[in-house]
Amino acid sequence: YAYSRLGALGNAAELYEATLTRLEAQQQQLDTLIDAIRQGSLLEEIARLNPRHPFERGGQLNLLADAEAGRHLYPLLASETFRQALRNYLDLRQISQTLPRWQRTATAFDDILQTRRQGYQELAPLVRQELSEVDLDELSQRYKQLRQHYQAIDETDYSLQLAEPAEKRQWQRLADIEARLARLPDEPRFDKLRRSQRLLKGLLIWQLDSHYKARLWQVKKGLIQVERAMAEARASQQSVERALVTARQRFSGYAERIDQIQARIDQIEAENRRLLQAQADHIVEMALAALQDQRQALSRYIGRARFALAQIYDQAGQHPPATDTPAEGQP
Repeated sequence: YAYSRLGALGNAAELYEATLTRLEAQQQQLDTLIDAIRQGSLLEEIARLNPRHPFERGGQLNLLADAEAGRHLYPLLASETFRQALRNYLDLRQISQTLPRWQRTATAFDDILQTRRQGYQELAPLVRQELSEVDLDELSQRYKQLRQHYQAIDETDYSLQLAEPAEKRQWQRLADIEARLARLPDEPRFDKLRRSQRLLKGLLIWQLDSHYKARLWQVKKGLIQVERAMAEARASQQSVERALVTARQRFSGYAERIDQIQARIDQIEAENRRLLQAQADHIVEMALAALQDQRQALSRYIGRARFALAQIYDQAGQHPPATDTPAEGQP
């Protein structure tokens, strides 16, 4: 168009003809693609996507965009309406693949029911015996005593109570040495022994005091874990007791429920086939509508290009040939 406005009609005609060739080729590609989509090629590409996370990861859409149909459907792929339609289609496909497995599983429920009933009859006496051997009330009382003991330690701030066995043995040895030194005469020759004993005792006291806070924190942490374990054990025991009471009742009526499940699966399977076909038709219609819009746009471009080319030929026929280079002084 710019060349034609500048009077370079030869260049303008050449570019218009090249444009027409490309536009007509694209139009032919669209026609071929439309026929392929009508035959199911787009649905085959969609079926290759992962139904568990179709569009949460960019690679999923890239796979579809790289397909032959996807390269012409970028605007449609970017629309949330079309993406939701794809999600629905993939969900329905996943359901259609899952339902047969459910149907096969339902037929095995009766054998599972018989096996579980037999297992219950064998295990229930053993479970009751195990429960009778665990006295949670006694364990709870021992835990309370232990907690009170360490609360008293925390209140008195007596670090020796949290000493390790080796440290307690060292303390006892130093106490014995101190008692033995106390029985010795107060003479200078024993002063070095007394100083050594006091030094070792001071070092041990410093060691106990420096580790006291950390050990007390570990004790409190352990008490919290024990309390949590006691609560979980009591909850588990109550759960097991309830299960023993209600398990026998649950066996009744399962055969009827299995029949109902199988009938329900058959109903869902038929409905899913209908919805899957409807959703597939909807996706194909959306894709064909987008491609038809592109084809109509190409048709408009082709019409404009042909009209412009005809004007150039008409203008060239009315005026003598001119060079394709703009005249001097022309913009």
